[in-house]
Amino acid sequence: MNLISLATNRSIVVCLLVVIGCDSQNTTERLYFENGNLKEVGEFLEGKRVGFWVKFDIEGDTLEKNYYSDGVVATSSIYVNNKFSILDSIKANTKVRRRYFENGALHTRMVLVDDVQNGPFVSYYEDGQMHVEGNFENGRPRGFYKQYYPSGIVQYFSESMGNGILLAYDSSGNLEYEILYENLAIKDTLKFYR
Repeated sequence: MNLISLATNRSIVVCLLVVIGCDSQNTTERLYFENGNLKEVGEFLEGKRVGFWVKFDIEGDTLEKNYYSDGVVATSSIYVNNKFSILDSIKANTKVRRRYFENGALHTRMVLVDDVQNGPFVSYYEDGQMHVEGNFENGRPRGFYKQYYPSGIVQYFSESMGNGILLAYDSSGNLEYEILYENLAIKDTLKFYR
């Protein structure tokens, strides 16, 4: 084979690879820090982000993993100290956010609408025991509220948190006092039981 036919064959192969690559409309994007470390990686399909996109800090530790569907984030996982910490499930303007302890146990679950806490809220102790359950409206506690001691005994209870009576219990479950709330502020201590 002479030098001209070898050069022609290589050109055909290179052209074929370019055509095949362009035809799929699926590309991988990699962004780098100035030091050369990978900053972000993910795929585009027909100009939209798809699948998993991963962000890294300058040392290479994972910061975030986002899953895209048709160019929109459907789930977002946040990492702290290179460990999974927060998972957001996203639909339109509503997120269901879950935070986790370092051991992987669920810490909190809340609903955010337009990034403001709205709806049910629960939190747990690291051993999985319920810590707090309640409801939020426009970023403020409203309605039902219950907080527990690590033993599982109710510590505080209110059917109308923010505007109403909060009952406080000792660690044995005995009612200690009642507090009247008005616009999320303590208005008065109504009654002591000891």
